[in-house]
This record gives sequence, C-alpha cells and structure tokens, in this order.
Amino acid sequence: MKIIRYFIEFISILSLFCTFKIIGLKKASDLGGILGSHIGPFFRSKNIIKKNIKIGLGAIDESHERSIMNGMWSNIGRNLAEYVFLKEFKEDNKNLNYVKINGLQYLEEIKRDAEPVIFFSGHFGNIELIKMQLRKLDIKFAALHRPVNNI
Repeated sequence: MKIIRYFIEFISILSLFCTFKIIGLKKASDLGGILGSHIGPFFRSKNIIKKNIKIGLGAIDESHERSIMNGMWSNIGRNLAEYVFLKEFKEDNKNLNYVKINGLQYLEEIKRDAEPVIFFSGHFGNIELIKMQLRKLDIKFAALHRPVNNI
C-alpha cells in the first residue's frame, strides 16, 4: 500500500515541479508559500507543532502561535518550489542576491586557518544552499543527514 501512496506523491510532486519550472523562481516561490500555508496543515499533527513551539518559545498567545505555524508552512512550501531551481543557484551567480551570508569573515577565517570545525544547521530554508555556498567559497566539508522516508 505504501508503494502506491509513494507513487501518487511522486506524480503530484512531479506535476508541481513542472508548474514551478514553467512560472519561474519568484512566482514559484510565492505559489509554494501559498500552497504550503493552505495545504501543509493537513499533513502533520498540529499538536506536535504546538508542542515544539512551546518547547522552543514557552507559553505564547494563540495568535502568535498561529502566525508561527502559518509562516512555517509557507516556508516549507517555498522550499519545495525552490528545489526546481537549485541547479541555477549552483551554476549561475545572478541568483546570489537570494542568498545572504552573515559572518562571511568567519568563513574566510575557517578557510584561511584550515582548522577542523563543525557546522550545525536545521531546516531554516533550503539547507542545500548552505552546502552550495560553502563549495563556492572553496571550503571543504562533509554533510550528514537523515535519509528521506519515501523511496
């Protein structure tokens, strides 16, 4: 049964990716944000998200919590839409204005000193862009991540 579900998910995502590619990066990101905000809440338990918000931020009012959840789903939708364009980010410098690096001096210091360091990240956008930017800066690294569930 899972294989059928995975196939349906694959066809759905492939259709979305084709649509995103046709309409371009900016419009795809906007559409992904809208779709994420409206469809995303149906895919995961609100209780888990609320619990995680409470762990991270403590007690907050319901409207702030709702705003965070909507922003999270919008961000996930934008990330999904932007996957289609990752190759352009990798190969084409015209899109660098979409990536902002704070603390570039620290990366230059790491590169210069050639000492081992550990980078920690979470899913704060397209984490693949972090790896691409490190490569562009000629910083050697290895990345560890958990494999996806869907084959």
